[in-house]
Amino acid sequence: MVIIGGTYYHERDENIDELLSKLDINFILKRIVKMAPTMILEVPEDPKGTFVLRVKVMLKTMEWTFKLGEPTEFSSPLGSRLVVFTEEDGNLVQRSLGPTSDGTTSIREFTEHGMIITLIHEESQVRAKRFFKRA
Repeated sequence: MVIIGGTYYHERDENIDELLSKLDINFILKRIVKMAPTMILEVPEDPKGTFVLRVKVMLKTMEWTFKLGEPTEFSSPLGSRLVVFTEEDGNLVQRSLGPTSDGTTSIREFTEHGMIITLIHEESQVRAKRFFKRA
């Protein structure tokens, strides 16, 4: 079984511009989203415990805490929305909920070498991938 907790450094993206165009965000926000983040994921020993996800981009660090299966408020440069995280087939899946949903699903797949985030725009089914190397 792959350990999912740890620090991950951004390596590259695939198809991110097309996905961001479906989200109808402005040029400045696109530049922020495309910056090379470092992600730190803290995983609780108890599966019902609280996870911590930190994303560091240049001078800013964003932090979210969540429990699997429980809706949580998620704030980012794209705005605030309600999301739920679940574990599916060993992947950490994040879905937007309710009226503030941006219509995306993020699937974090972990390997011994790193993490691949598949971003899906649900309406159009456009997909992008972000690749991260384990520290």
